[in-house]
Amino acid sequence: KTPLSFFVSIFFMFIDDLTITVRSGAGGKVCESFHMRSDRKRIPTGGDGGDGGDVILQADAQTGSLIALKSKRIFEAERGEHGLGGNQYGRKGKDCMIKVPCGTTIYNKTENLLIRDLIYPGDQVVVLKGGRRGYGNHARRPATPNEEGKELELLLSFKIIADIFLVGLPNSG
Repeated sequence: KTPLSFFVSIFFMFIDDLTITVRSGAGGKVCESFHMRSDRKRIPTGGDGGDGGDVILQADAQTGSLIALKSKRIFEAERGEHGLGGNQYGRKGKDCMIKVPCGTTIYNKTENLLIRDLIYPGDQVVVLKGGRRGYGNHARRPATPNEEGKELELLLSFKIIADIFLVGLPNSG
């Protein structure tokens, strides 16, 4: 008799779900100022505020699971700086970059909508845009207000598919 190989294939699918809250940065406020010349003429010199930071999710090959995100559930981007007098503009707020493992699916939890499936390393998606800056009263136009940041609740679902193969005869003793 020839020994027959005992071949068993078992597929496991591990699913890790995590709910996080993300907030984009608010736009910087404007400055409404005037410069008084020597001939008593007022010239508008208000500076613009900076744009608010975006919230970006990026697939990373070095990240193996969502465990690192479980300790911090709220992620915020930086707000834009305020404008100043003398046509000085505020700088843009820093973006909030969240690294997730490859194979993560991102859902909008409040509306139950699929946002994106990040499969390959380097894939990224802008989940929330930062608030727009306010425009100062320079260049003979009125000042406009800034836009506030937004908030969104996300469901991150990470799927791992593992294959296990057993080859050989069962051992009886």
